[in-house]
Amino acid sequence: MHRSLVLSALGFLVWTTTPRAQAQLFDANASFLANELDPLTETTPTFGPFSVGYGLDAGDFTLFLPSQHENTFAGNPNTQGFHVANNVIVPAAVINVDTVPGSGFSGLNPGEILLHPGGLGPDGSVAPIYAGLVRFTVPSDGYYTITGNFRSLDGGITQNNILFTNASNTTTRIASLLDAGSFNLTLQLAANDRIDFSVGVSAGTGIGGDSTGLTASLNRSITPPPPLPNTRVNIDFNGKRPGDADSAGTYFGPGAAGGGNTFNGLTADSTGGDDNLQVSGSNLLNDQGIATKVAFTIGLVGGDHEPGQANQPDVLFDDYVFNNSAANSSPTGSPFTISGLSDAATADLYFYMGFNTGIIGINGVEGGGVAGNYNGLNAIFFDDVPVTNGTVEGVLGANGSTGVLSGLTVEFIPEPCSTALMAFGGIAALLRRRRVAL
Repeated sequence: MHRSLVLSALGFLVWTTTPRAQAQLFDANASFLANELDPLTETTPTFGPFSVGYGLDAGDFTLFLPSQHENTFAGNPNTQGFHVANNVIVPAAVINVDTVPGSGFSGLNPGEILLHPGGLGPDGSVAPIYAGLVRFTVPSDGYYTITGNFRSLDGGITQNNILFTNASNTTTRIASLLDAGSFNLTLQLAANDRIDFSVGVSAGTGIGGDSTGLTASLNRSITPPPPLPNTRVNIDFNGKRPGDADSAGTYFGPGAAGGGNTFNGLTADSTGGDDNLQVSGSNLLNDQGIATKVAFTIGLVGGDHEPGQANQPDVLFDDYVFNNSAANSSPTGSPFTISGLSDAATADLYFYMGFNTGIIGINGVEGGGVAGNYNGLNAIFFDDVPVTNGTVEGVLGANGSTGVLSGLTVEFIPEPCSTALMAFGGIAALLRRRRVAL
């Protein structure tokens, strides 16, 4: 216990409240640090709305025990927290309580949390491997902006996820980062929902060198963030198939149209041998992380994962849905529908085609898209696609071709409501959106 740091730790609040703005800041690092620096609470794995533990599958959470607390982690007295007592002292959730940069285990910075996956047996490197977790339990309804960073502290490769679990115990992966990266997204959450910050093993790797630093905070507001001038919804397919590598997870990064980093991961699971799936999702998040009315469905397709896109993000392009291959025969293509596009007159569509394979048909017209590199991502771009009753219809693998689709981005601008049109008369009809520079 570093008693000399107690006064400096008082500068960190578990959360701060600004009544006028009705906003609250919940800081995982500050909360963990204050908990460790108080001898009365340091063995408690729950501090305010945060808790630390481990889990095997998405949404699983086992709280560390008070007996699993240690004030000198891996021989470093600046690093304190919780771990399983095995030969490699993992899974673990610990924090650097010192004030000197890089003074914690594995170069951990002041107030930075270290998460590490591991097994629960005497040999922590033996499967099953559990992810190290920091859990946030939502204290009250509101809009929560989640910001922070996963930092690789060693040579191993980890799979880092941010997971959302609602009151019905349905878990959704809202961000997935391979080994390292920052995150910034806003979600509308209800009391008792859970957000998990997870560090697990990457597919095909062990736990060696998997130390990962975490900084994370959640800023609550009772009012939604200001809307963007246009709405973008990004979709990524998490494909699975027997005998192949598992899904790479949901892509986290700006889509072809730019904007935020939120992608909706839709699972296409052919592990049971079924390549004739209906894949769909509704109330999809926009690129600010806010739920929309947009829905997407496609079928019949199979799902698969196979590396093969050079110079493109693996987590986006290596998972896909497909047709006219293996056990799927769709001679006229696989229809898809994009609905819930508000009152938009048109939409821009970007299709991420795995292996550059397949013809897209839109509203009964085959082809017509422009293949290129948009915001650093290879895509087929359809400009100003007409929207009818909030819906766009299309076909993957039109004209009997084999279609391999890794994901898509939908960008649209809701039209003014009818009363606004009456107020502005014909002027509103002359308004034209500004094209995003690509």
